[in-house]
Amino acid sequence: MLEFPKSLEKVLLSYIRTLAAQKKSVFAKDAQDFNDKDLRFFSKAVRQLSDLFTKERAELPSGYLNHLPWHIAYLLYFLPINFSKACFVFQKFPKSFWQRSNFKLLDLGCGPASASLAFLHCLSQKNKEAEVEIHLLDQNRKILGSAQDLLKNWQENEKLIKKTSARLESKNLLKARFQQRFDLIIFHHVINEMTSLGALERAEWLHPFLSQHLTDQGLVAIIEPALKRPTRELMALRDHLIEESWEVLAPCLHQKICPMLASTRHDWCHFYADWKEPTYLQKLDRFIGNDNRHLKLAYLILAKSGSYAKQYPHDYFRMVSNRMVTRGKTEVSLCGLSGGVRLMRLDRDRSVKNQDLDQSRRGDILQWEHSLDEKFITRFNAKLEKQSRIKIVK
Repeated sequence: MLEFPKSLEKVLLSYIRTLAAQKKSVFAKDAQDFNDKDLRFFSKAVRQLSDLFTKERAELPSGYLNHLPWHIAYLLYFLPINFSKACFVFQKFPKSFWQRSNFKLLDLGCGPASASLAFLHCLSQKNKEAEVEIHLLDQNRKILGSAQDLLKNWQENEKLIKKTSARLESKNLLKARFQQRFDLIIFHHVINEMTSLGALERAEWLHPFLSQHLTDQGLVAIIEPALKRPTRELMALRDHLIEESWEVLAPCLHQKICPMLASTRHDWCHFYADWKEPTYLQKLDRFIGNDNRHLKLAYLILAKSGSYAKQYPHDYFRMVSNRMVTRGKTEVSLCGLSGGVRLMRLDRDRSVKNQDLDQSRRGDILQWEHSLDEKFITRFNAKLEKQSRIKIVK
């Protein structure tokens, strides 16, 4: 289960108090003790941002993070959430990726460096002797300042890895160019904000950009809100990039067209991450009426074709729905080398061989013994028989 590090929470809350002093707020003196009065002080700004991000994004003004209450609300509320989403994705990187001694990281549209902080956290658990050079790019100079301060303060307090350095650049993402290549390029809640570009136009920009700036063994992480429009746009972007010979390492188990995108107009491929929500965030959620017990996200991990070649067996499938239990049956949606499958098991056919279906969850990889043709079909129905074996692989 994911957990926002206590050491980072302490650094974050202490930093927020420094910013909040400009508003002459009534925060408690102890940086580890946010009381209800403190949290209510910024709950209005948190609610406003939350509504703008999910319901009224067209009304979100440019430079909104220059407004101090919204700036603090973003750090207080959205940074831990986005940090944890990034950790969920980074944990799915190939093991060999973490073994190098030096990393160059490009965090595009970085905000307060939620994803870069998450990368340092994950790296510290796998390779503490590594050195990291982080390039942060965002149009907003104030949030870049917060990003730099948080990275510096946490590294100095915690000594996460051997060495880190950060370079800041305030520039429009579509105009950004660099003189070097990077081992990891991150787009965290960025692609969906390119509202002037369609999926094909985004791919036409992204393909040459990544080709120019990603090392041969580098990875690309794209993380998006688990909302219908941005996720389906990400699914379409995925299909375009595959045509340009990019390889999807996760969540997809194949390099065919997206079956869900091709066969339906109402479904979107997203996942849930279990986490231990910080206590103060639980209180904020109660104040504003949100539910973050499970984090929802859509994501892609990309690499240059052949750099991390991994072929999944034909009987492996990713579960891309919740379990749908109705009277007399259980149904799930799966995605694999055979395509998109709507799999049904009647209650009378439940057996020891297929009982794993009852514990399966969205995002799990299942191994299902089947007699399907190897032909790829975007959407079809299948029945799980009593003698059919299905088990959770991971």
